[in-house]
Amino acid sequence: FVDRPKKPMFAVERFVDGADSYGNGFLKHNTNAGFVDLEEHRKTPQIFSAYSFYASEGCRLVADVQGVGDLYTDPQVLSIDYRFGDGDLGPRGKA
Repeated sequence: FVDRPKKPMFAVERFVDGADSYGNGFLKHNTNAGFVDLEEHRKTPQIFSAYSFYASEGCRLVADVQGVGDLYTDPQVLSIDYRFGDGDLGPRGKA
């Protein structure tokens, strides 16, 4: 973190173990760069992402949905004005 003076930060996530009722372990359902799991292991993540877009009238989209079953971790909010950090790829991430 030498390039971040006075801003030390280290993010750690707990390991998510297990499998869903279909036997799938940890899955990435969509990303902040446009990937969508077309095998549709679960519909909930895609519906949640779509809901976030429509409920915000197109201003926001929750993406990068991943996890085990209905336990999701580390989402990324995409916006029209790039206000949610480096992972917010804006409209191009909503592709």
